[in-house]
Amino acid sequence: MDRYNEAMAKLDEDKSTRAIVPDGGTVIPCHTQEVNMDPIKLPSLPDLPDLPSTGLPEEEHRKETKLIKIVARFSSLVGLTNKGHVLKMGELYRKDPTWTWQYVSESAGWPDTRS
Repeated sequence: MDRYNEAMAKLDEDKSTRAIVPDGGTVIPCHTQEVNMDPIKLPSLPDLPDLPSTGLPEEEHRKETKLIKIVARFSSLVGLTNKGHVLKMGELYRKDPTWTWQYVSESAGWPDTRS
């Protein structure tokens, strides 16, 4: 994370790459950066419940559960499995090797967006 913060500070030092809305504008211009960091292996998935009402064929239910999509936010990840589970991992800014995936369900505080 230190390398990321250093790269962001360097972009902010240069007015041409600062993340601000130009005078009279409404859009923040985007700029690319390269941060050379070693990849981090994600932790294993926790034990997950069977989700029988997803509409998947039985053949798919028998397959190994694995992440198929990951969304990265500033300090967290959200993952979707091939069987419909949604997981989250937060506080990625910490230099703590105990990161774990947490299963997200409606009963665990996932916001209900059905209206």
